[in-house]
Amino acid sequence: MTNTKNVFFVGLVVAASGLISTPLALLAGLMYGLSFPHPYHLDAKKLSAFLLQSKSRIRWPWFILLFCLAAVAGTYLPYHYYDVNGKVVASGTFTAF
Repeated sequence: MTNTKNVFFVGLVVAASGLISTPLALLAGLMYGLSFPHPYHLDAKKLSAFLLQSKSRIRWPWFILLFCLAAVAGTYLPYHYYDVNGKVVASGTFTAF
């Protein structure tokens, strides 16, 4: 069992580090999953049971609304860039049209 935990941890580190490409990491994970038993099956069972029984609502922080408003304002409201002398260098909107 310890050997499969070591292989699991090394595979996790290598896949997350970016040393191998995403498709290769996916293929290696599938090969590992089909070749070895899950080393943390009891922990995963307890965690999934806990997460599935949770009835709490996700509360969105208030700053997400402000961020969305700032994104809309930055996209559609005009802007002006000034140089050090106070002259308008560029103006327009941030739209891609």
